[in-house]
Amino acid sequence: MALVLPHSIFFHVGRTAGHYVRKTIREMGIPTYDVGAFHDWPSNIPLSEEEQKKLFFCFVRHPLAWLKSFWCYEL
Repeated sequence: MALVLPHSIFFHVGRTAGHYVRKTIREMGIPTYDVGAFHDWPSNIPLSEEEQKKLFFCFVRHPLAWLKSFWCYEL
């Protein structure tokens, strides 16, 4: 899922504190709306031509740290 902000798009990558980022952005009063399915790959998210022109950002983790977090989450 992507969170579209006025001048950018936040791509929510699973297990990277994306929920915290989304909550913080909304608490700041920045207008947003969601696009795409939950934890969808950025390449699968349908964006309009206007949205495609915006800057984007996401947070990533070291692959092994991500795998450990995912494994603990699944247990």
